[in-house]
Amino acid sequence: MSFKFQWSAKMQQGFDEFENTMGVHRGFLIVSSTPVPVEVLEQYNGVLPENLLAYWERHGWCGYDNGMFWTVNPNDYTEIIERLSAISQLDDPSENFVIARGAFGDLEIWNRKRGNVMYYSPVIGLLYQWDIDVKQEKTEAELESAMASFFWRASSSDQDQEDEYEEPLFERALDKLGPLAENEMYAFVPATCLGGKWLLENLQKVDITTHIEMLMDLEEPRINIMRRVG
Repeated sequence: MSFKFQWSAKMQQGFDEFENTMGVHRGFLIVSSTPVPVEVLEQYNGVLPENLLAYWERHGWCGYDNGMFWTVNPNDYTEIIERLSAISQLDDPSENFVIARGAFGDLEIWNRKRGNVMYYSPVIGLLYQWDIDVKQEKTEAELESAMASFFWRASSSDQDQEDEYEEPLFERALDKLGPLAENEMYAFVPATCLGGKWLLENLQKVDITTHIEMLMDLEEPRINIMRRVG
């Protein structure tokens, strides 16, 4: 099968490591795979790295490791990105894109000029962003390399959430509530910002974008600017 978008040797290595980390080679099935429409591939041609478009073209948007980690359509998160961009140093929402998310709604955000520089945790309403003096603008080749490195380093365990007793929740939520659909996340209800407890019995499956937007309405997102130490 021929593909329009090509990925680099480094991306192939990164993706192989990604699938190994996500358990694909150990029999952990991909829980969901949605083909990416041609018009979306064209929309992001020249905007996002070709390595990512090549992944989309070959694999679609997928859920991995029983639904712990998902690659996503950035178009589903445009309203969320507008609100997060407004509080960041990278305030042009047309250059920021959600490219992946976790089972509890954490968002991986890619900047068109600087790469993977932001991460949003809706449970605590905090946007983590590398300072622009630390993560400076990159060349096209550097961005392609950074995308390969993103897949190489991706870890589903980073997307787990701990309860009040510092015990991981994902496997227990999966057993109790069942697997997530591509548009769902596990969420605390009532929300923790309203005094809800970080407990398994408070988790529900909810629509991810609707819930994150609701949390933003309840509590304005805050930002943590990260700077290199030393």
